[in-house]
Amino acid sequence: MLVFRSHTWALSLQAAVGSLAVAAASALGGGTTYQDAVWWGAAHPDITGCWLGNRSFERCCVNWNFLDELPGKACWSEADHAASYQACCVPKNDWAPRSFFSCADTGIYWERLRQTLSLFRSLTALQHSPLNGAAPQECLIGGVLVSLLELVYVSYELRNASAPRWEHAYNKVENSMRILFSSPVSLEEILVSGWPLFLTLDFFRFDNRFQELATQRLPGVFAGFQTMKYSNTLSGAIQAEQGNRIALDVVVKLANSVAKAPAESALVQLMPAFTALVNYHNLRKFDLPRSDAHDVPRLGVEAKRLIEFADTQLRSWMAHFGYTFSLLIKLEIPLVNLLQALSWPGVVMTQPAEYLKSTIHFPGLQLAKILPARQAWHLPLVEQHIHPGFDAASNMVRTTLQPMCYAPGFLFVILATASHVREACEHSQAECRARLKVWDVGASYGDCMLWAASYLLEAFVSEHLELRGFEPLPSAAAAFRRSVRALQRSRKLSPVALRFLVEEIAMRDQAGEVEISFPSHSMALATFHRCEERYSVASNNLYHCISRPTRAETLDSYMASFPEPSLPDPVDVLKLHVQGDELSVLRGANASLASGRVCLLHMNLETLLLQVKMEDPAHWLAEALISTLKVADLVGVLVNLWEVKPATFESIAAAIKFKNPDAVAWKPPDPNKRPEELHYELVAWRPSWPCHESVAVRAVSSMWLPDATPL
Repeated sequence: MLVFRSHTWALSLQAAVGSLAVAAASALGGGTTYQDAVWWGAAHPDITGCWLGNRSFERCCVNWNFLDELPGKACWSEADHAASYQACCVPKNDWAPRSFFSCADTGIYWERLRQTLSLFRSLTALQHSPLNGAAPQECLIGGVLVSLLELVYVSYELRNASAPRWEHAYNKVENSMRILFSSPVSLEEILVSGWPLFLTLDFFRFDNRFQELATQRLPGVFAGFQTMKYSNTLSGAIQAEQGNRIALDVVVKLANSVAKAPAESALVQLMPAFTALVNYHNLRKFDLPRSDAHDVPRLGVEAKRLIEFADTQLRSWMAHFGYTFSLLIKLEIPLVNLLQALSWPGVVMTQPAEYLKSTIHFPGLQLAKILPARQAWHLPLVEQHIHPGFDAASNMVRTTLQPMCYAPGFLFVILATASHVREACEHSQAECRARLKVWDVGASYGDCMLWAASYLLEAFVSEHLELRGFEPLPSAAAAFRRSVRALQRSRKLSPVALRFLVEEIAMRDQAGEVEISFPSHSMALATFHRCEERYSVASNNLYHCISRPTRAETLDSYMASFPEPSLPDPVDVLKLHVQGDELSVLRGANASLASGRVCLLHMNLETLLLQVKMEDPAHWLAEALISTLKVADLVGVLVNLWEVKPATFESIAAAIKFKNPDAVAWKPPDPNKRPEELHYELVAWRPSWPCHESVAVRAVSSMWLPDATPL
């Protein structure tokens, strides 16, 4: 199954798209964004300029055969070989971890393998894909995972495999692990690469067959009873963490236990590295997210020093044993558990421009088609804060290095508005100073709004732009708020210059305190409707619903609370995605809709089904939706990436019934072929006063008015 050869012939979707390509220099977004990545340990594009032509880290920096002290002589001239190796291969103390270890630009099949593993999708779809021809020399950390997958295949799929084949597959993993940890890729870079290396290693620690093979290579017992007691306590604390601190008193007791037991002398050198990693965990996942802005640089530098110290100590300790794989899966101290927890970074440098090229779920070229060919968008990276533990939406951001905003209708609206202002600004200075308000109800970590801000800031004068997100879960709202501060800092914009606010409230039809629930694997699915019924699995503790108290407000009362003039600027774009509570939000916005204080509404329709239990609710829901929107004098369309059609009663009812088909894990979306089933979203706008001057209404009307129908 997994006999790997070169696959560089494979087609890649990462080619630049004309003027939409983002130059590396502009993507860096200046020193501030780069420095923020250093503080948070977020992977950043390489800035050395080393990797041009046929040069790659794997070719020039990795000693695959251990023949040369410094590999890659063919990459540079003999005279400057050592200097070039040091300059290009070795990570620098004051650099952020390099992002190219994700192999996102190495080819579509390495990218799909990483996505499949990181998002815990079935490997079945990979069995007959060109991944069978991938060479580990093309992707270092991915290559290690490949050898682990081959060992799983030999062990579980080929149960009658011969002993020599078992040994060969096992030794292949040992060799690949030895290559990885002797290479100049840092431990921090392994952790933030998006490859679930330590999660995969954990699998082998609970299989007796692999433990026997490990013991043959490393005989003896590392830990005694007392040490195992503290190790088990720590292991439970690490596995249960959701961004909380790991208590240091147990770590101290563990180190003391190891120091007092002569039989455990092999663990003594490990404990300084382990202690440093626990402190690094607490800084990155607890202290930094909760610190004041002026403390972030100091704590970030401290975290950087801790991970570098742990890296040096850990490699030195592992080198004594010679069998890295056997050591890690045999080790009783919860080092692998800790490294696994650290593989969920709380900050990712995302690339908003990549949405115009490719995503996991749709070809971005469909978005780019609405932009004039001559318009170039040079967007800096976005420092995006997410959940510092296992979380489905956060995992998607880590894996794709893109904001997770799969709302094509909203993406179209924002792109059209930004493009309209850019083009109009060339002919009229008044258009350059157009005002825009974009609000997002159900913002989660703010992915859609951060993506929108990236484009709108390229078109609008910042002080005329207002972005506002509403998110009822405290941890998600706090992460979104940190992302906003980072955006303002990187663009050198004060909160006054760019009004970008995050409100920790829910929008509903009644104000007051209320419980909201979310499935334990994904905070982005937080809902007021049927969480336990839809997401809990009685036999699986990993999937259950968690409830949190939150404050609810109505949009009408929220708007009425502003000390503004009698006719304040309306909200140009209101995005609504609240997991089944959409009708409740709209009922609480009745007066605002009737008076024209909301000019354009974007809605996901499928989630309406969450709020009802009946035989065929689509027609009832369509009637309720249209009845609620009648006061607003709206016209609307249903839109997806491939087509636009009138928002009639029949089309809305059909869209509510839609169910997403299962995605194929490795197969890229075809930019020229529509999927068999199309997902539609509602975009409705008010062309009459007071919205007729809204730039969003004008931009959308110019695109879709011929297809629109009154609601």
